[in-house]
Amino acid sequence: MASYEKIIKTIIEKFQNALSPLGQLGEITRNQEILIDQTQQIIDLLKREYAGREEQAAPVDPPGESPSVPEIQSNV
Repeated sequence: MASYEKIIKTIIEKFQNALSPLGQLGEITRNQEILIDQTQQIIDLLKREYAGREEQAAPVDPPGESPSVPEIQSNV
């Protein structure tokens, strides 16, 4: 009877060892989901920053025209 219990115990240990990577896989999957969410947040922030810079950029003179220069007034 003792050998039967030993065999069952060995089988259970082997199943537990075989299934333990699946538990780690769930944790890895959760970590990857967190990284994906954080990466998406970074992309959204960069898009907003880039859009803000485009709005603040000075207008560019069309090609072929000389750049506009403000007139200097002299008080002579």
